Amino acid sequence: MPSLRDCTYTQPLIVENNYFLPELSNLIVSENTLDSSEIEDIDIEGLFFQSGYLTIEEKIIEKGELPRYRLRLPNYEVQLSLFDHISKYISGHSSNEQNTISQGLKEVIKTANLDKLESVLSTMYSKIPYNNLTHIAKYEGYYVSVLYAYLLAIGMEIIGEEVTNKGRIDLTIKHLNKIYIMEFKLGEDDPLQQIKERKYYEKYMNAGKEIYIIGINFNSDLRNVSKVVWERIS
Repeated sequence: MPSLRDCTYTQPLIVENNYFLPELSNLIVSENTLDSSEIEDIDIEGLFFQSGYLTIEEKIIEKGELPRYRLRLPNYEVQLSLFDHISKYISGHSSNEQNTISQGLKEVIKTANLDKLESVLSTMYSKIPYNNLTHIAKYEGYYVSVLYAYLLAIGMEIIGEEVTNKGRIDLTIKHLNKIYIMEFKLGEDDPLQQIKERKYYEKYMNAGKEIYIIGINFNSDLRNVSKVVWERIS
């Protein structure tokens, strides 16, 4: 397994560049990204790859184009160790705070007790040190990235930016017989409306599983969630 020290350069770049972590769910890069050797110019994806946190899943060859590569996390153990470290770094949480939040998220997802989700998320974001949010409070992707890192750190199967025929689902969580489809908005726009209008849940309707849609609003002044709404679809 790669050493966590190998991602020393990666963690600051995630915050400084407002890197949207869910993009790691379906990452396709060029050969230049994988081969770059200059630490000052290397992409985050290249650092993850060269540190062993990403591996090549598929080489994509299309006529008249240079080869591209689909990357993935090598295995479950790497996922847990890497995102345990990243979630702590980008959130600024202590180990005790991280454990409390992780347990809360696990309980909500395993039991589908979504009425508790707003409380768990409010705790998560309220405990982020103020200086971590000074420059990125208005960046929706930061809040989503913190949640994404936490979910991977507790071993959940998640898909970020999942493509459908009508758009992209912000975050999909699969757990046993449950599927959670999540949409995030910075401000007051209704995130559930987008899910319903684009019928993001349709691709899972024949899966024989419980399907929940979840809308989460963030408030940049509060630096926290302002509302969590949800419905069970099937």
